[in-house]
Amino acid sequence: MKKMYQVFVSSTYDDLKQERNEVIKALLELSCFPVGMENFSAADDTQWVYIQRLIKECDYYIVIIGSKYGSELEDGMSYTEREYRFAIENRIPVIAFTHSDINKILKGEAKLKPETLKKFIKFIELVRKKLCKPWRDKYELGAVVSRSITNLMTDKPGTGWIRGDEETEEHKKLAINYSDVIRKYDELKLDSVIAPKYYDNYDLILPSLNTIFDKLINDEVSQTEPIKIRLLGVCFHKSFSFIKEFIEKNCGIDKKIEIRLSGLDRNSEILDVLNNVWPSHFDVYEKQLDELIKRIEAKDNTNITLKISKYDHMPNWHGMLINKKHLFLSACVWSSDQSMTAGENHYTYYKKNTSTLHNQKILQFKRWFDYGRFYGTVKIEDQLIFEPSNI
Repeated sequence: MKKMYQVFVSSTYDDLKQERNEVIKALLELSCFPVGMENFSAADDTQWVYIQRLIKECDYYIVIIGSKYGSELEDGMSYTEREYRFAIENRIPVIAFTHSDINKILKGEAKLKPETLKKFIKFIELVRKKLCKPWRDKYELGAVVSRSITNLMTDKPGTGWIRGDEETEEHKKLAINYSDVIRKYDELKLDSVIAPKYYDNYDLILPSLNTIFDKLINDEVSQTEPIKIRLLGVCFHKSFSFIKEFIEKNCGIDKKIEIRLSGLDRNSEILDVLNNVWPSHFDVYEKQLDELIKRIEAKDNTNITLKISKYDHMPNWHGMLINKKHLFLSACVWSSDQSMTAGENHYTYYKKNTSTLHNQKILQFKRWFDYGRFYGTVKIEDQLIFEPSNI
């Protein structure tokens, strides 16, 4: 039974963009899930908690070291070193990949401040105590990562992920006990555990979205706060058609509507590793956006504010948050054939104050959305596409 492993990729950002893309390609060729937080600032305590949980969920951890020590925290340690130390402490199998000319770099080419250089040298000494591999250029790095991870999967197989449609012995046991669990659950009626609703794909959530929007407008039209929609994704090739329809339907109502779209920049280097269907998806979205702006501008009494943020990294999630109360959440999924899907995957609906789980998911999504805007991962931050003249 084939397992897919999750690998945390840590590195400094500006000096290793191309190298990191080669590593991502190598991992995808091995049917691994690459995960990285190098685009985020770990100086925030809440964000560091999220990074810790993400590292713990990974089967392996790799760090790529070039000529930079990385952004430093208040205690003087770079968050790249902090991530590495955390992986070691939690017994995550680690491999470090250092530039083969690292000694030459440290002697002068890095042009680091003396105190930073001293910390960088100690960090290099630390990683060399564990499994450490040299690399000279991005192509050699991709090859050595591929060989190293392959050996690691053989020597230290992780928990990994198995496709949901592959039946294991554990699945069989669960199936036998499933009906009994449901019966006990119905009997207990636990108020603290209220399960979210699941939908197979975006097309199936459209009726629910229509119902929620209609209710929001009816319930909140007298409130001073606008209806706020946050949409996070890749290029909105499916979800934007609904936004377009909603705006055209409600453009003239006596209620302010604020919509923020955060997606992938079409010129991002990460597109080099995406399947070739995505350029056409961008074409569809951009055409719909142009048409929508023209229609809004043609109306006399417009109440729509539309802002767009473009990300330089790949969003891991695809979802819509409405007034911080209603969330439809899905994931961007890499398949075994190295293609990526978003919108076709299942969606989960969470409603505020339904349970602790629902509240946590809504808060988590808002943080994903805002971290991209506030921590340097946005290429174009909150570009105002359209604002009503009467506001």
